[in-house]
Formats: sequence, C-alpha cells, structure tokens
Amino acid sequence: MRNVYLFFIITFLFTCFLSLGGLFYYYYTITAGQKEKITTEPLHEEASTISGPQTILVAGTDKEETASRADVIMIVSIHPDNESTLLFNIPRDTKVYIPGREGTDKINHAYSYGGMPLLKKTSEEFLDTSIDFTVEADMEGFREIVDAYDGVTIQNDLTFTKDEGKPFTYTEGELHLNGDQALYYVRMRKQDPKGDLGRNIRQQQVLEALLEKAKSPATLQKAEELLYALGDHIQTDMTFQDIRSFSYHYTPALSRIQTTEIQGSAAEQNGVSYYLVSSEEQMKTQLRLERHQTGNSY
Repeated sequence: MRNVYLFFIITFLFTCFLSLGGLFYYYYTITAGQKEKITTEPLHEEASTISGPQTILVAGTDKEETASRADVIMIVSIHPDNESTLLFNIPRDTKVYIPGREGTDKINHAYSYGGMPLLKKTSEEFLDTSIDFTVEADMEGFREIVDAYDGVTIQNDLTFTKDEGKPFTYTEGELHLNGDQALYYVRMRKQDPKGDLGRNIRQQQVLEALLEKAKSPATLQKAEELLYALGDHIQTDMTFQDIRSFSYHYTPALSRIQTTEIQGSAAEQNGVSYYLVSSEEQMKTQLRLERHQTGNSY
C-alpha cells in the first residue's frame, strides 16, 4: 500500500502560519482546500483570535486507496509562552478503542470509518486531551514543496537504495535531496531495521530541514509558489483569522522544537499486524503532552 507522509503539511503550517508572518505579501484562505487571494500588501499585527497553548492533529491520507486511511498521524503542541513546539507521531497501526466501534482496531482505520472528526475523537481519547485544530492533506504537493525549496540537506545514518523510478543510493553522511529523492527517503521502511520508528525519525529530519529553510528571508520569493503547490491538497478547520493569529503570535515557538516517540512493539494478532502500546507508555505520552501544554519540561 502506498504510504503517505505529512512533512509538507507541518511545513505548510509553520511556513504559512508561523515562520513567514508579516513577510508574506500574499495571503490565502486554505480552509477546505480553497484558495482566495486576500491582499497584495503586507499585513499589520492585530489582536489574536486564539491564545495559550494549541494542539493540532495533522494527518496524511492516501485517497487513491479504495478505502482512504490516515497513514500518518502526528500531534503538534505549540506553546507560545515558553517558545517551544512538541512533535510526535502516533504510529498508524497503534491498537486503540475507536469510539462507536466494537472492540479494538488500528487507529488509522478511524479515518476510514468517520473521517477527520472520528480520527480526532479517537486521538483525543488515546491522549486524554482536547485537540484544537485539525489539518489533513494528500501527498501530491510533497515533491513540489521540496523542489520549490531547491531541495533539502539532511544527515543520513543508514545506507539504502531507491530502486523505483530513477535509482539513487542514500549513503551515510550529509545528503542533498530533491523532491523525488526526499519522498522515497521519508517513505522507506523495509530497509530500515527500526521499521516505522526509523521512518518517523527521517520524517522529523526532513521537517526540521524544511523549517530551517522556511525561516530564511529568501523564502519570501517562494511564498506564492509554495501556497499554490499546497492549497489544493490541504483541508483544515482553521479560519483565516486563526492563520493570521498563528502567523503573528506563535512564531517564537519555532525557536525550540522538541520531538519524542511513543514506544511500543509490533505484534500480529488473529492475522492482523498491530503496534502495541502499554498502558504505562500511553500514560507517559499523555503526561509529556500535558507538561508541554502547561509549560513544564516533559
């Protein structure tokens, strides 16, 4: 099954909502995947429509599948006061209770059963928290984003080979990747002894590399190109006013990005592969998120 990853969604959030802020000469509404040019003049700071820590659920979906599923699920916790952002994945095969369904199932199936509303509710129950916003995207814009940034530079610690399309060998050490190479880099799992966890690490590597580029004033020249590359592939319940508030008041959160992992083990039960998370690890994850939201070190 084609796996879908969400770096471009997170990058879009921070690039468009946070890191560029008043640099943008072009602003768009992205709600429900619709673009509308608002102004061609720089915007001035205004009162925030949101305040305090915010939690965002981001999902990467593959809608070419017969039954769409959220193959990537990530939580973004943004705390404006202590200027930090916490990122972590919920592995797609995590065994959970899905509200309104009998028994247990993989968390990514929640999207198939009830779209983003049910995935949000399932994630909230798993994390024992409330989620403020959701962002959903397909994968079509990923190559365009990376190529619009003229590629990304990462530090690779595993040698492996891309054997589809144009072959490429990912040697250990510093690598500069174009959009196609970066896509395979974040999709690859079978050649990685760490499986999904190793793939999650590569997701975060590419994210951080893109965020560094997003902070550069040179990104202004690519603002419209990036927005058009993503606008048709993203849906969010944020309003345009919410996006403006993020842009002005949450930019300092980029100064410190923290990442963590939900520890668990792969297991097959009744012929189905799951990622099993103990109740102790689940509580640890809930506590990490709670501490970040309350401004304490996790």
